[in-house]
Amino acid sequence: MSFDASAFRFGGPVPRGAHVARIPPGIDGKTALFRALVPALALPDYFGANWDALEECLRDLSWIEKKTVAIVHEELPPLPRRELLTYLSILSDAVKGWKEGEEHALAVIFPPAAGKRVAALAPRAKRRASPAG
Repeated sequence: MSFDASAFRFGGPVPRGAHVARIPPGIDGKTALFRALVPALALPDYFGANWDALEECLRDLSWIEKKTVAIVHEELPPLPRRELLTYLSILSDAVKGWKEGEEHALAVIFPPAAGKRVAALAPRAKRRASPAG
């Protein structure tokens, strides 16, 4: 799984008038993460509590009245590495998937202290070889 760390904010204010979904500290597995996300995002009854369902719901958000939705993490969830990479990838794709002027906008905010860890987990840009002259 790969993600774009530039999709996230590290600290700073929550967008004004946003629906705020707060993710508490201590999320230690995907089941606990889904249990936190369901009420925070008021996820619909059809949410299947799996990665694919989360991805689909984050690209819909039609049940949330406010235009901007902010997922605010109190810490970078201490998930196992593979689960954390999957989660960050889904969040990154969802943030970048909403375009200007669409029905919703999504902001994902982590505390400033999480910035270095997220940057370390993000894939490095591959350098293209220079053509031989």
